[in-house]
Order: sequence, then structure tokens, then C-alpha cells
Amino acid sequence: MEKKTAEAYSIYEEILVRLQRDYPYGKKWIRKIMDQLTSAL
Repeated sequence: MEKKTAEAYSIYEEILVRLQRDYPYGKKWIRKIMDQLTSAL
């Protein structure tokens, strides 16, 4: 289960990075989500 959770976080982070690239005007809220993600680990 722990491996699947780590894999899910990795995929989620990749999606957020792509969102930052594709939607730079939303960078502030995307960064906020990423910070919450890393603090949850």
C-alpha cells in the first residue's frame, strides 16, 4: 500500500508540474497545492 501511495504522489506531482508549465497564470495556486502535497509526505 505504501508503494502505491508514493507512486500516486509522484504522478500527482507530475500533473502539477505540467499544469504550471501549461497554465503559468495559475502558478500561485498550483505552487500552493504542491506545498501542501510535500508537507503531507
